[in-house]
Amino acid sequence: MNKNSVAFVLGLWHKGIAGTEGSRGSGLLVDCREGGPLVGAALVTFLRYEVWCLMGAFFVLIGYQILTGRIIMRGLLLAKDSRGCVSPARIQLLVLTLTSAFYYLVSVMDDPNRLPEMPRQLLLVLGGSNLFYVGSKARRLLSWLPHGEGQKQKEGGK
Repeated sequence: MNKNSVAFVLGLWHKGIAGTEGSRGSGLLVDCREGGPLVGAALVTFLRYEVWCLMGAFFVLIGYQILTGRIIMRGLLLAKDSRGCVSPARIQLLVLTLTSAFYYLVSVMDDPNRLPEMPRQLLLVLGGSNLFYVGSKARRLLSWLPHGEGQKQKEGGK
């Protein structure tokens, strides 16, 4: 490429390509002699619509499979113990995960030219939520041990 070429690089300002101070564009290097910036812009628009169509198709297919019963949702929020009641740990993990995903999606839609950073507080809350869920599962798993089992092993090992 020479200095008269136009460089489109992922929508980021990039120094040194084609001898310019910075070029903003589509994510592809397109030489002006091969069709110019219009080809790059059309390709970006096409790819953007293609991604939206793909995501929409995934949404429709998964929704259809949930509605027809091929993906079983029964018992998703129930605790896997003898009581079979609703698990608060599962509910809070689901709500916080969906909230974080929605926040990230909105952030990406705000500025689609770059991937946003997740706020540290949101990562800590999401990590704490997962820790709470894993802790509740560990507590349930350890409750299966007979009482005093750990004490007998300590005494027997001396």
